[in-house]
Amino acid sequence: METLTTALILGLLSNIHCLGMCGPIAFLLPLNKSTRSTKIAGIVVYNLGRISNYTLLGLLFGVFGQGLRLGKFQQYAAIGFGILILLWIYVPLLTKKSYINGSRLIRFHNFIKSKLGRQLKRSSLRSLFILGILNGLLPCGMVYLAVAGALSTGNLNGGIMFMLFFGLGTLPVMTLVPFYSNRITYSNRIRVGKVLPVLLTIMALAIIIRGLNLGIPYLSPKLNQDKTMVMDCCHSKTLCDESDQ
Repeated sequence: METLTTALILGLLSNIHCLGMCGPIAFLLPLNKSTRSTKIAGIVVYNLGRISNYTLLGLLFGVFGQGLRLGKFQQYAAIGFGILILLWIYVPLLTKKSYINGSRLIRFHNFIKSKLGRQLKRSSLRSLFILGILNGLLPCGMVYLAVAGALSTGNLNGGIMFMLFFGLGTLPVMTLVPFYSNRITYSNRIRVGKVLPVLLTIMALAIIIRGLNLGIPYLSPKLNQDKTMVMDCCHSKTLCDESDQ
């Protein structure tokens, strides 16, 4: 549940990022607006495409993480995940460089954008589903962070569930933006986007502290290699299994 909560929070924070950065796709969705029900159906299908793509990514990286799972891998992976979030926030701020660097990544980005352009000219449910899948493939730092989180779970089911909950967390903006696109100005999107680094920093520090195994109750509980928690009970250290708490 702790891992899924992290995934859901990361998805919810992605709403801020999407509103400030990636929102234009949601603004431009070729929805059938003849009735409210057809519009809702289009938004649902589009988001199904996105979340299906995220779940598939979770499967792939969950399998890869399962192959890497050795000893304290998950503890170190949690710390690495938190550090990665901090790097994603502050390296571009310090270097003033874009995330999209390298000829291969640029070519892939342009390829996806060309496919998106074709689907944006059609208003069928099939096109909206494909748009959702393609949107999930666009180079995006928040998705990269979610993939790293799926990898850090160290197992297939964990990877799938992490990306699924991340996708569910992104639903608020991706569902509401198509309805209220005419009320959301560019300046407001930029203002909202400035809040994201602060919230992600808090989240990253919490994940790192949790992974450091400091023996702080609730915040960073002490874990043995057999996944039991060491707590101070009656002023003496006692080994307490989590299941008995």
